[in-house]
Amino acid sequence: MAAVKALVSKVMGLSDLTHATLAVGASSALIPLLPSLSPSHLAALHLSSLATGLGTQMYVSFVAGPTMFLNLPRHVFGDVQARLFPKMGMVTTGTSLITLATYAQVHPTDTATYLLAVSLGLNALNSFYVFSKCSDLMYDLRQHKEGTDERKKAGMKFGIAHATSVGINFVSLSLGLYFTTILGSKIAGVW
Repeated sequence: MAAVKALVSKVMGLSDLTHATLAVGASSALIPLLPSLSPSHLAALHLSSLATGLGTQMYVSFVAGPTMFLNLPRHVFGDVQARLFPKMGMVTTGTSLITLATYAQVHPTDTATYLLAVSLGLNALNSFYVFSKCSDLMYDLRQHKEGTDERKKAGMKFGIAHATSVGINFVSLSLGLYFTTILGSKIAGVW
């Protein structure tokens, strides 16, 4: 039991980038197992990964983020977001990968495949680059005194990075929701 606790502590102490890499690695390790799943299990995994990824994006974007923004001091909100967004990226990148892989397992390449692939790419971009860049710029912004030119420049850089991050997230989320309409029409055709 002590070895398990030590391993958990070690993993918890790793960087966000390492956590994201581990999540994508674990998701990737599942892909060779997909052909051995029954059609119903494959569909269940597909729907579960899709729902988990979209649910995470929806909750962070429309519930947790706005609630914290309205109720926490600005610096505390920024600190929490700097920890929360990498976790969201880890989940959305891993689930996007599984969603694409399970879809591709039973469908030929089509529009839905491209939607899922672009969503995966956007989630990975946020997870592996933009989120950490945004956090670095936020912490840099805090180093400058209010009203100085340095603060204004740092604020501009942070604002651009943050807007980029939010834009990427909303495009990815929109693509995922559009995919659900395609999936819904396929399911409705079966019913």
